[in-house]
Amino acid sequence: MNIWENKVNFGYSSLADGNLDFRFDDKEIVASRRKEFFARVGIDPAKSVAMIAEHANNMALVTAGDAGKGIFSSDDQYFLDGLITREKNFNLILAVADCIALVLYDEANEVLAMVHVGSKNLAIGTVDKAIQAIKINNSEIHAATSPFIKKCCYRFETIPKHLEALKDYFIEKDGAYFLDTESALQNQLIESGVKEENIEISRLCSMHDNFPSHRNSKKMNLPESRMLVYARML
Repeated sequence: MNIWENKVNFGYSSLADGNLDFRFDDKEIVASRRKEFFARVGIDPAKSVAMIAEHANNMALVTAGDAGKGIFSSDDQYFLDGLITREKNFNLILAVADCIALVLYDEANEVLAMVHVGSKNLAIGTVDKAIQAIKINNSEIHAATSPFIKKCCYRFETIPKHLEALKDYFIEKDGAYFLDTESALQNQLIESGVKEENIEISRLCSMHDNFPSHRNSKKMNLPESRMLVYARML
């Protein structure tokens, strides 16, 4: 889909596309699935770079010289939580399941970022770090997300110690705690200077809306699967 006045092309795969992460399947099968998906959505693999999540705060500026990394092999893919580029028609790609794939676009300065935001990332300030990494005095930052796990499904028996910074976003219900990832993300974006009207958070839940879900795989004893999320400036 084209968003922000057709300045960014953004999209993601679904369960129907199969697992698209090299970690959870035969690498040749994953590469073949990726080729089919790229062809279907119009992604040029030679103008793309991919990463998998580190669950930390590390990010990298990528250019056309990084094209092809992580696309059809896991040997050279980035292992971090953010890709930033100033290149146009250059795809930033992330594999996720339940976690948030956050796309940030600075319209004024034409900078694009793809950021992995899991629950740990929400707790350690990855959202603000990513925004500060691309922000300039005259920045006009827009934000959009892929489907991710919502408070309806993100259940914990107790609040984990590594998520205590998010304790205000846990909802106690039926003897358990449900994490409101959507509100946490929205508030962190606004606190970091993104205007509310520039935020587009997907209403789809990865766990029950037919997307790859780590939680659902564990619950149903199914093989792990990851979807690909992509974005590029036009």
